Amino acid sequence: MTAPADPRAGDKGSNMDIRLDNRVRGRLRLRHLELLDVLDNTGSIHKAAARLSMTQPAASKLLRDAEDIYGTQLFMRSSSGLRPTPGGDAAIRWARSILRSVGDSLTEVQLIREGAHGRVRVGVFPAAVSVLLGTALDRLHARWPDVVVLATEGSNEVLLPALARQELDVVLGRLTAATQDPAFESELLYDEPVCVVVRSGHPWARRRRLDLSELAASQWILPTEFAPMRPQFEQMFVKAGVAVPRPRVETASLLLSQAVIQKSDMLAVVPGRVATHYRDQGLFAILPFALPLTIPPVGVITHAHRPVSPAVGHFLDVVHEIAGLEARAREAGARPRPVSPAAAGSPPAGRRGTRSAR
Repeated sequence: MTAPADPRAGDKGSNMDIRLDNRVRGRLRLRHLELLDVLDNTGSIHKAAARLSMTQPAASKLLRDAEDIYGTQLFMRSSSGLRPTPGGDAAIRWARSILRSVGDSLTEVQLIREGAHGRVRVGVFPAAVSVLLGTALDRLHARWPDVVVLATEGSNEVLLPALARQELDVVLGRLTAATQDPAFESELLYDEPVCVVVRSGHPWARRRRLDLSELAASQWILPTEFAPMRPQFEQMFVKAGVAVPRPRVETASLLLSQAVIQKSDMLAVVPGRVATHYRDQGLFAILPFALPLTIPPVGVITHAHRPVSPAVGHFLDVVHEIAGLEARAREAGARPRPVSPAAAGSPPAGRRGTRSAR
């Protein structure tokens, strides 16, 4: 089995790469990689041998063999057991990447044997579930009905580490500093404002004008105090010399916010796409007040060093298509949406990065 070269490496040192390739070819096996993974998890040759169903001498020999292949010591003994060296850390990271890729290849081939056209493991943040992912899946399955999609909902803090571990193929999330990690490639899909919403039958649903003092005297559903939008919201009132409203409900759940809005006269701040989605269903009304709040744009994030399968390529195609269609609709003046001063001048949806969708 050939060890993968670091994709970030260029042609420099190609002679060394060839020597390494010749040394590794025919010697490095999955068993070596499994041992590195288990040794890192257990810190013990004895425990690793038991987990891999081999004798301790055989595990020790396998480790020596791996260190000979890599040309360096991979683990050091300490009072707490075996600890990886810096070289060992790198070898373990790549070993896990290879093992996951092998496992994924077996799963994908099995799905194809059973009649599927591959699979896509998608991570999605809550605000994009109904407004982006639902439409994307509908369009994907209209064209490729046998693609299997495994969807996981969560925040960037949960989804990005899973993408880095190659447990996800793609993440639909907000483009933040974390998505600029060299391990990822990100593409801008769209920017959106923040809107104030109420239930469609609210007394203010048909108002054409509201002032800040009216908002301050209202009952609110707000993001939790740790959400980036929350201090912006409070500062808006502070700067105007108006008392900051105290929320009746604090939540990060859009589902809970929707349920409370529909059964009360409370106000809520939600992303513009979510507001428009529920307004078009007759559930929300968007109040005529431009909030000077900003939220990161929405994008698609993939692993920078992992090949894109045909199924993932199909999914990326429909996501880009949806974002492009909606961007053109906005430019044409279809379905005008309230735009906050902070969102004015935002660039249209488009691709960021150099990765091909296929």
